[in-house]
This record gives sequence, C-alpha cells and structure tokens, in this order.
Amino acid sequence: MAGNLRAQLVTHNRYWFKDSATGKGVYLFGHGITNLISQVQIDIIEHNRHYASFGANTLRLHLTQGALGAGAPWKQLPDGRYDLEQWNDIYWRRLKLFMDDCLRRRIYPFIQIWDEPVIERGSRRWQAHPFRPSNNVNTLQGLNDDPEGHGMKGFYDLRNEKLLHLQRSFVKRVLDYTAHYGICIYSICNEYDFGGKAPVNWQDYWIDYFRSYEQEHPSLPAPILFTNTAVKKYMDSGADRFPVLDWYYLGRDYRLKNFGRDGKDLVGTEPGVLARVVQQARSCYPHKILINSRPTSSPDRGRKDFSNEEEARRIAWCFFMSGSHLAGFRHLNTENMGDTRPWLRTDPECIECSDGLAVERVLKSVHEFLRLADPNLLDLVPESILDTEFPVLILTGSEEKIVYLPRGGTVKIDNLEQYAVIVRYDPLHPDRGLVPADGEEKRKGSLLAPGPETVYFLRKGKPVVPGNNF
Repeated sequence: MAGNLRAQLVTHNRYWFKDSATGKGVYLFGHGITNLISQVQIDIIEHNRHYASFGANTLRLHLTQGALGAGAPWKQLPDGRYDLEQWNDIYWRRLKLFMDDCLRRRIYPFIQIWDEPVIERGSRRWQAHPFRPSNNVNTLQGLNDDPEGHGMKGFYDLRNEKLLHLQRSFVKRVLDYTAHYGICIYSICNEYDFGGKAPVNWQDYWIDYFRSYEQEHPSLPAPILFTNTAVKKYMDSGADRFPVLDWYYLGRDYRLKNFGRDGKDLVGTEPGVLARVVQQARSCYPHKILINSRPTSSPDRGRKDFSNEEEARRIAWCFFMSGSHLAGFRHLNTENMGDTRPWLRTDPECIECSDGLAVERVLKSVHEFLRLADPNLLDLVPESILDTEFPVLILTGSEEKIVYLPRGGTVKIDNLEQYAVIVRYDPLHPDRGLVPADGEEKRKGSLLAPGPETVYFLRKGKPVVPGNNF
C-alpha cells in the first residue's frame, strides 16, 4: 500500500516540510472543525472541500474532544455506558474517510490524540467521559468517579496496567488507521500539563510508543512526526526526541492571547511582536520545525481569545515569513446536531464578527500567493528588520526573495538589479494576483510599497516571458 501513496510528509530542515512524493517544500496553514470525526452530522468531504478551496493544507484534529455517544471511538451500549474493549464502527469509518480525502487533497492533518481539557471538570467533560468509571463496563480502578470532579491525575498513572492497556489499544488503532498514509503530525496530548503537575514519564512513555510502532512497521512511507503540548517543562524534557515543536504556549512571553471579550483587540499582534515570539521559540529549540496549533481564536468565533480578521491575517503572514507553520485558529466547535455547516456561521455572542468567512479569506491570502509565486521554500531562510517605523519580514534564498511590508514603507535590497522578476502582491486582495513592480517602486536599490501591507516576490535569472505565472 505504501508504494501507492501520492503524498508523504517529511522534515527538510528546521523551517520547512517536504512532500517526498513531489520533492516540493510544504508550508502548513489550515483550519477546520477540530472534533470533525466525532461530529457525525458533518459531511467530512464537504468540510474538507470547503477549506481546501481556500488553499488550506492542514487541519488540527482532536480525536477525543467531544467524542461521545454516536461520535465516540468506543461502542456505547443500550444502557448508555461504553465498552472500552469494543469499537464504534461509525467513528472509525469516518476517520478512514477523512484520511482518504486528505490524501487526495494533499491535506496534512495535525492530529491531537488525547485532550487534557476533556478530563477536567464539566458536564461535557469528565462527567460524560467514556473513561469515567460509571460511564463504562470495564471496572476501571484508580480513576475518580465523582461527576463533579476530574480525571486527573489518575489518567496519567503508568502503574495502572488496565487503564494503560486501553489507552494503548486506542493509540495503536489510531496509528493503524493513519500512519500508513505518511501525511500526519501527531500531538500526544493537547494541553498536557495539569498545572505543571502531570508526570513527565507519561509523555516519555508515548514517545517510546511512537518509536516502537515505527520500528515494528518498517514499511511506513515516512518517519512518524509527533510533538506534544508546548508547556516548556515538558518540551524541555522531550524536545530532543520530538521531530516537530508545537509552540502555541511556551509561557507568557510566547502567548498571543489576552482572553479579552466583546470584540477587544488582542495584545501583541504587531508585526514586530509576532516575529520576535517566533524567534524566541526558535531560540529555545533552534533545530526544530515550529508549528503553532492555535495562536488565537478564529475571527468568526468572537469568544475568549478574540481576534479580528486584520489581526488573523497579520498572524498568518508573520508566522509564514518567520518560518513557523500554523495548524489553525481556535474554532467554534459545533454542539448542535442541526448545525451541519458551522464554518458558515458566526458565534451568537460575537460583537464584531464578519460574515463567517474571515479565516477563509486569511487562508487564501497566504496560499494564493504561494500558488502563484511557487517559491522554492526549501531554500528560503527567514530574516527581519523590526526596529524601524516600517518593519520588514524577509525570506531569502540563493535565487529568490519574499519581502513582507506589513505597514508598507520602503526596504533596501542588496543588488536589486540582479532580480529579473520583481512582482507585487496585495494580501488584502489575492484575486489581483502578482503584478509587475513598476519603476516608481524600484528606486536606488530599494522597494517602495505603493500602499500598506504589501508583499514582493523576487527571482533571479532570465526575464520572464509573457504567458507564465507572472
């Protein structure tokens, strides 16, 4: 089966992934319903088609968040309890359908297996969780059964062999259904920290498990890529063994969310701040590919860590230009069984939301540029000029250069005359495409943006001929 795969995601260097089937560099930026598999009322094909039509090529996918009832991985019995030794075929058919469709569309899923918030207190969390002893027939010991309580820290106890057996069975089945595609990045657990008290050895156990699975399946098309929650204590412990680093939270110096409400703007989304927090994350782990699984909420969510469309676009472009991938923004996960297309609606509490398609426009802003310019990502290295009135973010390679001027202004380019192609791109209006820079924009070795938020693409070599991408 591995020989028939058309896409295999591998690491190329500390900045970029590569699709080994095509040899092309891959920048991951996507969005979607994070508990898609368990939301059985949502059409997976239509969901993926929708986001892919705007260029999305990844999706942050929770496998256990909201995975209850008909959407649980485990079989629910007539009395409402689960048998954790039996599988719910509906869930696993949906996961296979999802993987097949992602492969066809070249979507590379960011899969989070466990979810610590699910074992926190709450009527749709630990109270309803299939692993809470009263909710299953498997007579699990060592787990809190209080419906007003939580599942920590018993859920992380490696001495509880029966619990560990059930956890292993689930993870093995997930890998059996997904690893042979070679297109996934796995997160062992979302928000695994328990206030910094969760045991490091539970994380280490799953790192060992992934590696053992890889060794036991030598026909896998690509090495298994995985990470864990980016709480610094746990990343420091396992970073040497994580192929990828999810840095969405490495402490307050790295956090973009201010947990405002009612349309408040975020603190810290200025281009200089965004570029510097990526640099800080890379300084901690300089040889790792960086991916941010959810820097802020979707502009269409309007709750908690609010972001508007302009800020979301700035985050996306600054992350790309800093060489950090983006799995998505925090999405409004549907809980209404009649809400079959939640990507086309806004949160009812949202004060300044758009028409529900803000993230889609942000996705297109970045991906349309990548489609039109088709840069050699594997050769590009991020640079920045931040301590000026008009900050500049640059990706530079031996033959190409991408320049992002988030506030317009001017930037000096060494040996500007050696670039045969100099085209301009408007991130706010991607349908305008790539436009040749005119003489007014190329003055004395500098590029002068005609307006705010401008992107330039430069390529050496012979001048282009009419009819190509430019």
